[in-house]
Amino acid sequence: MTTHTRPIQKPSLSDVAREAGVSATLVSRILRGKRGNIRFSKETETRVREVAKQLGYVPRRDARNLVTRRSHTLALLSPQPAPHVQGRDAWGNHFLHQILSGIEAACAERDYNCLFSYWAISGSDRSHPRIMLDQSVDGVVLTDFTAPSVVEYLLEAGVKCAQVGSNVDPECEIDRYYGDLEAAISEVVLRYYDQGHRRVAIFRPDGFGALGVAQAFEAAAAPLKDFHAQVVPCGRITADSVRRLVLDLLRQPSPGPTALICPSGTFALALATEMAARGVRCPDDYAMIAWVSAGWPETFLPDTGAALSTIDLPNYEAARRAAADLILQLEAPGAFRGPQSRNHTWPCEINWRDSTERSLPDRA
Repeated sequence: MTTHTRPIQKPSLSDVAREAGVSATLVSRILRGKRGNIRFSKETETRVREVAKQLGYVPRRDARNLVTRRSHTLALLSPQPAPHVQGRDAWGNHFLHQILSGIEAACAERDYNCLFSYWAISGSDRSHPRIMLDQSVDGVVLTDFTAPSVVEYLLEAGVKCAQVGSNVDPECEIDRYYGDLEAAISEVVLRYYDQGHRRVAIFRPDGFGALGVAQAFEAAAAPLKDFHAQVVPCGRITADSVRRLVLDLLRQPSPGPTALICPSGTFALALATEMAARGVRCPDDYAMIAWVSAGWPETFLPDTGAALSTIDLPNYEAARRAAADLILQLEAPGAFRGPQSRNHTWPCEINWRDSTERSLPDRA
């Protein structure tokens, strides 16, 4: 015997209006955030929104989009991993999760959708996502390393966009939202110096943001007496590249660096593993700290079990604010008055743990 179930009856705009005791037009205005020439009190708006929530009413996006001629959708674009990289590492996954969560939070407040897509450019190939071309989205949040050609393409297409993170060409005419990693790095340099470290190395991945961090590192070290600051380019991070970096560090003439600054928790863990395999342990033989996306789980290093010190980047808040500002520009372009600077920054929290708590080790 076949049992047929009736489809769930979705509440309509008229249902919300009847329960709230107002007109369907007023409900539509309130839920779309478009007051127009209709006057209503704050109490009425609150009652309508509460009734809509209780009934589980969700406005039909296709009808709204036809009226407004917009998709009410933001997209997060990130560079596509290289062909030989299967997915992303734990750092990359957590990084994207924090940013997507921030964008989704801003979208939920204004009843917008959120999409995710990769962009990819190889040589002269301009293989951009379809969403850049077919008006599937109203605005784009960019993240990670962003090629200037992607920004140029978006702006030429009339798509509003913003960057989460500083890893974009400073000459690109878009707003950037990120944690003030440069200030945090300066604080770390002074902390290491006070502990007695005089030879400190920072690993610099590719990108404009990382270049700025390296410059801040060198600027903080410049006035310190007998302090040697070493910038180590690390490019794309793989197991083989970390292994080579460790071998290069250990081959340096003594005394080598006694304190390190790493570009991610995954990198720090891989480096500590390679160092421990060669009998060099943290914090017994060197100090180490890594910058991570806030919310990164506490990490314990191999062999010694030391908890990794971290610089926590407020990526969730940066993404939420970037998306909220984009929506504000879309909803009321004439009312948006952003700051003169295109850089929107937040302080980073530094968590000092076991990996930096021991003073200068004796490696001479």
